[in-house]
Amino acid sequence: MLCSQIISAMNKIAPENFALNWDNVGLIVGNRGQKINKILIGLDLTDEIIDEALALGANMIITHHPILFTSVKKISDTAESNRIVKLIKNDICLYVAHTNLDIADYGTNFTLFNLLELEKMEPFEDLQYGSMGRVGVLKNEMKFDTFANFVKNKLKLEKINFYGNKDEFIKKVAICSGSASHEKYFLLAKEKNCNVYLTGDIKYHDVFAAHDLNLNLIDITHNASEKIFAPALKSQLEKYCSIEILCANDKLNFFHIL
Repeated sequence: MLCSQIISAMNKIAPENFALNWDNVGLIVGNRGQKINKILIGLDLTDEIIDEALALGANMIITHHPILFTSVKKISDTAESNRIVKLIKNDICLYVAHTNLDIADYGTNFTLFNLLELEKMEPFEDLQYGSMGRVGVLKNEMKFDTFANFVKNKLKLEKINFYGNKDEFIKKVAICSGSASHEKYFLLAKEKNCNVYLTGDIKYHDVFAAHDLNLNLIDITHNASEKIFAPALKSQLEKYCSIEILCANDKLNFFHIL
């Protein structure tokens, strides 16, 4: 398949114009006319995923997190520059689907919603083209500490941080993948009558803001909330593509649990 055909397929799944205006999505490195024989999907563009693509014979990588957020004036001896050079030297295209995939149906938040077995899906934050995050209800109410443990097991985490009233019964849940820990999101969760909010990268002072609102929080970590996207995107992309699509090993995690 041509790279341009895969881009067209991606735009059916997660249209590029869904992305927030600060984002950098689409074809970042490569030629739209290039013939693609195999695709590798991963969370971040790392040296490990480039090496994996080379070992597998994949000449297109699709990641969730972008590179080149700011304007680039030099391609020099930096880690990011070296990765770009490595892609170019090996004729590997790089395509990014970030906030547009967070918003889209079958994207990161949609996948997280279903993984946690929530029901009655509603949008969380209404945006021009869709919803950043989702709201849902549990089939059966459970105490907050029980629900936190349920989330931990579903995401296959070694540990989980949760804040609030362990004995409160949880019924309505707001989720937002990635890093969406801010008082405006807490207020929105309360407006939607949610009694727990899940996201990543929750900071110390965020907990005070949630406490004042009587809102329970679960930090599912940035990494764990988003790396689940790869199998879901693979499944959607296979509806449009006739070539092999693989999910990257993606075991890189900078945090270690003792």
